[in-house]
Amino acid sequence: MGRSVHERFYCLAERHIEWADGECQLRSRDVYARESHRGGIAGESNGGTVAAGNSVNYSVTITNTDSAACASTAFSLGTSQPSGWTAAVSPTLVTLTAGQSATVTMSQGPPSSTSTGTYAVAAIASAGTRSGTGNANCSVTAPSPLSVTLAISGSTFSARSTVPITATVLSGNLPTSGATVQFTMTKPNGTKSTYTGTTNANGQVAWNYKFGPKDPSGTYKVTATATRGSQTAQSTAATFVVQ
Repeated sequence: MGRSVHERFYCLAERHIEWADGECQLRSRDVYARESHRGGIAGESNGGTVAAGNSVNYSVTITNTDSAACASTAFSLGTSQPSGWTAAVSPTLVTLTAGQSATVTMSQGPPSSTSTGTYAVAAIASAGTRSGTGNANCSVTAPSPLSVTLAISGSTFSARSTVPITATVLSGNLPTSGATVQFTMTKPNGTKSTYTGTTNANGQVAWNYKFGPKDPSGTYKVTATATRGSQTAQSTAATFVVQ
């Protein structure tokens, strides 16, 4: 199909990103950014609030506003944020026909050492040499208190069996991934065993301790110490009996 130079440029240039209200955003109106025919970006700001060391999700909608005569466009998606932050967008590539929209999720995570304040973040959609940016703010508050709790699957175990011990780490009331947890088990004869692990996305890490032939019968006590950044938390002791 033959098209004028203007039509070909139009198909490349007119794209926009709309940021729909996310679960962690503060205001009800959308954030909107649109690439003009001359490549300029016009936008409004919106934001989310997150405690340092945690992450906040944004819902990002990409719309292809090409004319109906244009072919589908593949948009590569990326992010912009302060140095040292963790960020991700999923999926990282969407292909849209003219008039079609897609919604993706962007996460932004300031380190636990981040000072309180408001920081600029953005989602970027690009195709070839053209790109559109949706700008937003992320308000960082002081880290929520760290806590760690222990759960033992059972209260009485037989010799040579395995005891499953799980630690759950929270920052405020949110699961904390990437925290270091050290388990300490004190045996009835006073000797100790330790294990160190890192929490998963659910804020949990497990220690499956298998009793050896020299482990005595009696009451065992387990504690856990969680560390993330400059924060440390100690669990209350959990006990079980080996018969």
